[in-house]
Amino acid sequence: MSSAVAETAIALAGASAWPRHPAVYEINTWIWLSEVGYKYGRDVDLSSVPSPEWDAIAAYGFDAVWFMGVWERSPAGMRIANRVSASSSRLSQR
Repeated sequence: MSSAVAETAIALAGASAWPRHPAVYEINTWIWLSEVGYKYGRDVDLSSVPSPEWDAIAAYGFDAVWFMGVWERSPAGMRIANRVSASSSRLSQR
């Protein structure tokens, strides 16, 4: 993010300044959305996360949230992930 964009975001949010060393809370987005969906009994994406879930994240008091893995998984990436998952599963059963 450019500093001009960051400064604009801060001004719009009414914040006095962005911390020099912000504390960032990183969420594995795919897993988190799956857990939230399971909790609410429906499919959930970032646009439909219930407000209490956002409030819970905000209550941690971090300066920013990084949603790790916000991209569309390619067919090749899904095959690799499934292979790694299957290998890990076999190893853990020994």
